[in-house]
Amino acid sequence: MMNEPKNNAGTIDRTGQQMGNYRLISSLELDKYSRMYLAEHIQFKQQCIVKVWQVQLKQELVDSFLSQAQALAQLVQPHILRVRDAGVENLTPFLAMDYTPHITLQQRSSRGIPRPLASILPLLQPLAEALQYAHNNGFIHKNARPRNILLDRNNDVLLSNFSIAAITQSEQQPNHLRAEEVTELLGYMAPEQMQGKAVPASDQYGLAVVIYEWLNGDLPFHGSYGEMVNQHLHVQPPSLHKKVPTLPSAIEEVIFTALAKDPHQRFSSIAAFIQALQQEYSKASSPVIAQRVASSAPVAYPRPFFPSTGVGNPPAQQAVLTPPPPVPANAAPIIPIQAAPAQYAPVSPASYPQYAPPVPVTPAPSAEARNTPPPQPKAKGSATISRRAFVAGLVGVAALGGGGAWLAFSQRLSAPSFASNAPNASANQSTNPNQQGTILVYHGHPARVDAVAWSPDGKSIVSASDDHTVQICDAQTGATSLTYRGHAAEVYALSWSPDGKYLASAGADKTVQVWDAVTGDSFRTYKGHSDQVNAVSWSSDSKLIASGSDDHTVQVWNITNGAVVMIYSEHSAGVLAVAWSPDNTRIASGSWDNTVKAFSTIQTESFAIGGTVFDYRGHTAEVYSVAWSPDGKHIASASGDKVVQVGSAVNGATLFTYTGHSDVVHAVSWSPNGKYLASASADSTVQLWQGQSKQKITRQKLFTYRGHSNAVYAVAWSPDGKRLASASSDNTVQEWRPV
Repeated sequence: MMNEPKNNAGTIDRTGQQMGNYRLISSLELDKYSRMYLAEHIQFKQQCIVKVWQVQLKQELVDSFLSQAQALAQLVQPHILRVRDAGVENLTPFLAMDYTPHITLQQRSSRGIPRPLASILPLLQPLAEALQYAHNNGFIHKNARPRNILLDRNNDVLLSNFSIAAITQSEQQPNHLRAEEVTELLGYMAPEQMQGKAVPASDQYGLAVVIYEWLNGDLPFHGSYGEMVNQHLHVQPPSLHKKVPTLPSAIEEVIFTALAKDPHQRFSSIAAFIQALQQEYSKASSPVIAQRVASSAPVAYPRPFFPSTGVGNPPAQQAVLTPPPPVPANAAPIIPIQAAPAQYAPVSPASYPQYAPPVPVTPAPSAEARNTPPPQPKAKGSATISRRAFVAGLVGVAALGGGGAWLAFSQRLSAPSFASNAPNASANQSTNPNQQGTILVYHGHPARVDAVAWSPDGKSIVSASDDHTVQICDAQTGATSLTYRGHAAEVYALSWSPDGKYLASAGADKTVQVWDAVTGDSFRTYKGHSDQVNAVSWSSDSKLIASGSDDHTVQVWNITNGAVVMIYSEHSAGVLAVAWSPDNTRIASGSWDNTVKAFSTIQTESFAIGGTVFDYRGHTAEVYSVAWSPDGKHIASASGDKVVQVGSAVNGATLFTYTGHSDVVHAVSWSPNGKYLASASADSTVQLWQGQSKQKITRQKLFTYRGHSNAVYAVAWSPDGKRLASASSDNTVQEWRPV
């Protein structure tokens, strides 16, 4: 490797080398993260494009890369550049794709020069068909921008560069980006995608930015990395009509609808967006605009120009890319694609599990239904979308220099049962882990695990996941004692009532569900929030719940009758964390607005009920977690700025800042005796450090747990303070003790 030629950016040029079954003939295109080559299949002498990433895959992600590449190869649509083969050689991943001479839309247009809408409309219909087809088959491109829109010799559109989650999980967060790289990285990215919550409507937003740029001659936003993120999240794009006075206001309204900050306020599908744009243009123009008309003839699926695996393969691992089944002679044409129902649940980079068709939310089932084992998920069917995390949104985009994103599939069960009692120790836990201090590793979830908690008696651990379930396991054996399936989407938060009777869980379906910790019976479903619920916390008397949501509110309500006690609305963005003070007199909340706020739950001489006690602004990024010290004197907060702040619970004054992590800190938890803090991070570690020493806050790191292979999203102490449980995007819950 030391002798391989590199370009000025330090990326390796492998021209003349062999990757898997392909000889790399010449370098075609280079970006920060990958290089495209004209290549030739060694046995069959067919030319193709081979994309080679600069990243070295993590060993545990090799199989994931190959299986996800295999799924990408099933996307066969006239306006999608076909993936034909994939491999990994010395941990370097590559894809083989159809070779089609082309230019990109970026090369065809010049930034700074406005263009008429009529010149791009003929390209939008096939592009929308390609994106809608991808959405209907479980993929979000996530990177719709001019460099990934190709035009062949006949000016036919091809959508290219779908990337893969295994690549994004192997990338590091981008640092020291030049201005043009920031613009390329973030210029077309939807607000929710920056927050790690990409949905199909994120592609609609990206395409709307492309149209905006075409009409305006420039992107809506510019600036530094932080400035670009802030503008996409909070700033309305400049008016198109002011720059282009001849543009009808109705057309601008269509584009700005697709650019709405909230994906729910955009069009129901990408097809609906382009249809609305064409209709408004037709009203304002004469003659009627030119547009592609769907052929009535069936679309012919191309046959592979070479087998997916050849004889005498070199020592590269290769995916077996099975071609799709033949299309019957009387098959209906693919174009136009009918839009699948819009689903706005965030995207997870989890691995590719089996899945079943999505089902609507069902009412609470009978006891007989709850005890019925769920059916096995079907083979590949319709897809469902998974979950959030700002770090997944922005760390992941490092790999998007060449594409979009794999839409991970969470497992959806078609049975109406909410809970099942099915102990299964052998399948779900490992008691011989390698990491020092590990007691057991729980493998019951097939997707990212977002939250974890202990039962008050310390005998059980409960976890919530992108797989739409909450699972309770035995803390000694790892056996699954209960699986709760009451949620219709990803579950982001959970909390065990202090009296041990109930669990509260919440997530992307906008509900908080209270259910029996023994039977799984539904007790109360709270539907007061208008957006996903990110956090829940019980009062110490187990009578009230505080829930925080992306609707910018913290809502306090009674579990007995669901009555709202108060609504706190002082945050200017979604609420990510809530926690009651030990004496129940205050609640602390953390938000996307970078603040920690504490408000009163009782009337005092100084504060009314719901009055803000303090507003802490010491963080420079979103606050994911807040935790009170057991004596109620201090509040710890974990943030996207990679630090944990410990402050006074009286006035919010900062006591010290813990800087031991190298990436976003997702969670912080005090030990029951108040002496220690544990913090969980996207750097894959949980760090244990001293919280109090002789009544003074210190910051001495005592132990670093490295048992997880990916970002850690939650950590919780056992009631006796001797063990911890942590949850991760490596799909595991791990129980461990510091050594």
